[in-house]
Amino acid sequence: MAETLCGVGPQAFNRLHLREVLFAPGVVYKRLDKTGGLFRLLTGFFPLAGLYGVMVALVTPEARIGAALLSVTNALVMATLISLCAWLALQLVGRKRLLLGRVVPAVAYGFGMSFLIAWVPGSLWLSEFWKWTVMGIGFCRLTGLRRGQVLGAIALVWLILMGIFKMWLVLLAR
Repeated sequence: MAETLCGVGPQAFNRLHLREVLFAPGVVYKRLDKTGGLFRLLTGFFPLAGLYGVMVALVTPEARIGAALLSVTNALVMATLISLCAWLALQLVGRKRLLLGRVVPAVAYGFGMSFLIAWVPGSLWLSEFWKWTVMGIGFCRLTGLRRGQVLGAIALVWLILMGIFKMWLVLLAR
């Protein structure tokens, strides 16, 4: 019982164990989808975003509050932007209509898992890889698309994000 997800209660997550939450996202998606509890992943996202801000403040030598607020704001904005881009890309690649409610929980879970290690200096590559892996598994499980389609959609999301950031940089340079 000590391994059950703390703070939410075992009934909410249908007795998911902490090791499953951390290392077996496919099991989490399957159980929560079956019980209709996908949006419970969002209840974990917001506290983890706050914890991420606190951890960033602890490792920042100066302007701790500013760094924490900027980190949390960036995380929330990027999660929203990636959710919308992924929703669009998955529909284009999969050639079927998808509900945004099938995409948002996967993005929230991916971001939540990456928050656990992203605050550690030098962990960017590991946390980003794990975030996109967790999201990709979620996209496969929750949308019914094949792995190749999901990989194509993720590549399209990256291209869309790069285009958005390029336009932003061009606008800032004026």
